[in-house]
This record gives sequence, structure tokens and C-alpha cells, in this order.
Amino acid sequence: MKLLKDRQAMAMACNFGKYPVLKIDLADSDDYGLKGCRVRIDAGAFRDGSPYIIGATIRAYYDEHVLTTSSDVCCLTNDFTYRDYIDTVERAQAPLIGPDQDVVIAIYDSRTRTAFAPAIVHTAPRVSRQCSTPLSFVDADMTLYLRAAGFEVREENENG
Repeated sequence: MKLLKDRQAMAMACNFGKYPVLKIDLADSDDYGLKGCRVRIDAGAFRDGSPYIIGATIRAYYDEHVLTTSSDVCCLTNDFTYRDYIDTVERAQAPLIGPDQDVVIAIYDSRTRTAFAPAIVHTAPRVSRQCSTPLSFVDADMTLYLRAAGFEVREENENG
């Protein structure tokens, strides 16, 4: 994870479309850790050539300490409700990321109105199409941010 501390570097990374920008609000958490924004993962193509896109959410689980993705579930219903409509719109607007790519992670806390320096992280070189974690990030330690969100995070040597 490479933190961007210079304003010019931040502007170039976030404003000029060089990298997809993913966001994590430390106030948006659950019992397992931090929930970030939705993403679309480029998993190549189907046999007929149409794009294979996986819907996912970026996550940082408090017991794993790393940034990862969690694939969205698919549920078929007999009616199309308001929630289905909102989910469809959110998925359509999600940034598209792929394997072996740099992305910008913008982390903030809406409760305390605190913004952290954005970071550039690299995605893994392979997408796992049938896995609940379709794409992971290389060297994306989230321990500092999990602590800032109020999670009790143990060090690695304490676990073993």
C-alpha cells in the first residue's frame, strides 16, 4: 500500500481517471469489519465473447487485517421491488476493476469527519470466478483503519 501524501499526487490519482477510485467509510461497518463500496470485477469473457463481470463489495474483516472483495449474492424473486431497483443502479455505477491493476483507496470516517491519505493498492494477478473472494489486493494492510473504526485488532504474534 502506497500512501499518497502530496496534494498533486492525490489530484493526479483521483481526478484524472488514471486509477479507479474505491471508497471506504469507517462508519459503515458490521460485526465482521469494514464495508466499502461496491465494485465490478472484470473476470474476462464467456465462451461467446460477452464480458464476465462479477459484482462485489470491498471489505476489511477485523480478523484478517487485509483489504479484500466479497462477491455479491444473487437472489431471484418473483417481483421487482424498490430494493432490487436500487441494487441494480448501484451495481451499474460501481467502478470496474481487474486483475493486476493499481486502484486508489479513499478512506474516511463520516462520523468524525476525518479523511485519511488515499492509498494506491495493487490487485492480485488472478480472478477466482467461483470463489466468494473473487479478487484480493496485494500488500493492503488495514489494521490502522480497523482500529480507527473501533475494532479490537490483535497483532499477528498474539494470535499464534
